[in-house]
Amino acid sequence: MNLFAVIVCVVFVLLLAMSAFRSRELFVLAVDRGRTRVLRGRPPHALLEALADVFARAKVQRARVRILRDGDRARLSATGLDASVLQRARNVLGSFPAHKLLGAR
Repeated sequence: MNLFAVIVCVVFVLLLAMSAFRSRELFVLAVDRGRTRVLRGRPPHALLEALADVFARAKVQRARVRILRDGDRARLSATGLDASVLQRARNVLGSFPAHKLLGAR
């Protein structure tokens, strides 16, 4: 019974941590063979098109892009992008007003 209580507590803490991390997510994008699609959230259409254009021009095959709330700003985090494409995506994100991104949730 004691082992069961420990397992339940560990699972609860993991779910709580995952929930806290997800609450910071504004939206998540997936790039697969040059096509960009929204996995979670609702990004502004113009931002989605601009990021999709960056990924298509760079011929990104596979990537996952997260836009996270970082205080009163939005921050881009990604896997599968090289440094130059990541910087271009950050530049695109920086051109959008933070209040529109944070309010889009």
